[in-house]
Amino acid sequence: MFELEDYITIIKSVLAFILIFYAAYMGGSLAVLCQYLRTQIIYDEQWRKLSEFPITHHACHVIRYFYTTSLVIGLCFLPVFAYVIFNFGLAAFFLLFFTAILGIVSAVCTYIVGLFNQVYLIMIAVEIFKGMRNQDEQFTSQILHTRHLEKKKNMRNFYICLLVRDFIIVPISYLLDLDQISRSTPFSISTAVTMLTSTSIFLSVPLAVITYLIKNSENRTTKNELQNMIFAQAVVSSVAVMIVLAIFLVLFFFGWFSVFFLSFAIQSTGFIVPLNIMITTVVHCKSINQRNFTAVVNLGRVQPLVVPIENLRNLQYANSSNV
Repeated sequence: MFELEDYITIIKSVLAFILIFYAAYMGGSLAVLCQYLRTQIIYDEQWRKLSEFPITHHACHVIRYFYTTSLVIGLCFLPVFAYVIFNFGLAAFFLLFFTAILGIVSAVCTYIVGLFNQVYLIMIAVEIFKGMRNQDEQFTSQILHTRHLEKKKNMRNFYICLLVRDFIIVPISYLLDLDQISRSTPFSISTAVTMLTSTSIFLSVPLAVITYLIKNSENRTTKNELQNMIFAQAVVSSVAVMIVLAIFLVLFFFGWFSVFFLSFAIQSTGFIVPLNIMITTVVHCKSINQRNFTAVVNLGRVQPLVVPIENLRNLQYANSSNV
């Protein structure tokens, strides 16, 4: 029989594993962050001439300020949480109380990053559904500026819609769930609302990727650098969602299927969005640098001069006649 101390030991082990995983995730994110910000500075002026620039520029802004703040505060919390887990007492309680202010700041930044993850996925899904045709060279500066403003307006509207969902629609759905519980109805309104307004956002990206591949299986359109990078990010997000769906499909055959946990698992793939953006950007820009370096090297190679032998004989004859 398990005693209370055994359960406490198991809980401590699980929390320690979560802390180690979270510390590795934050450390890796901060390591990639420096290269990502440096890459954004280098390519900022070049990418500004592309219509997808507002999407990636907004991503850089959110990652630089809000995502970095949440990571730094999280790293500061790790020693505190480790102390509280293994030495819980009055001192640990006061330590948690004094770190509550930082916790509020971290919670706000994390919430903003969560909203950004969904808005970013919506924007790249819309871009992929449009076909991702490279027509920026045909646009004048005025048309390009208009397209930038249109994308910024769309992102602002998406943020407003998500805020209305989180602070109005979702609370109302939970209140309606309380009424359903009193009537002993198994149907959950909040789960349905979550599936329609949140989970569908994460499913839209793999759907957009599959639709794009089917439509352009024979005639591949030429994409610009930002479109290639956005599409690569969409593929990574789609793979993460597909893995979750495959796992729950296996669980469904074993009778362990739950719509609530499926929705939660699909939405949990959003935590990789900032890391996906940073890694994909760094890798893609390194490939651009490699291609440019190869092109410069090939241009710098001087081909050997091949002169027909008849021309050499004529030249020798002309020199001898001059003498």
